[in-house]
Amino acid sequence: MEDAWLKPDERVATLAWNGYRHLELYYSVSVSVSVSVSVSGAVLHTLNPRLHADQLVWMADDAEDRVLFFDLSFLPLGQAIAPAGKPIRHFVLMCDRDRIPPDRGVPGLSCYEDLVGQASDRVE
Repeated sequence: MEDAWLKPDERVATLAWNGYRHLELYYSVSVSVSVSVSVSGAVLHTLNPRLHADQLVWMADDAEDRVLFFDLSFLPLGQAIAPAGKPIRHFVLMCDRDRIPPDRGVPGLSCYEDLVGQASDRVE
């Protein structure tokens, strides 16, 4: 099954602390219309925030990541990756809507909680 964001075997990167949102990505929480990362067959992998932005861009390009989920504390890295990360189509900030800063610096940035709120709780 596929949705507008993910197709089977596409890669999803995370740049996040070990919090509940990060865990949800691994354990079948819907992050889009009706398909979770693990149910969709997408491959989820972490990026190391201790690396330089150029190294993260290289890793994302090499993995052909299509989506990057990242914590608010890593917004500066997300801003550095956005213009250079060629295959990444979607950037998702893993925080509540009211915590997203007005000047995000990442085009087309989505809010994680908005995606979860729009998702169906049904998995087929």
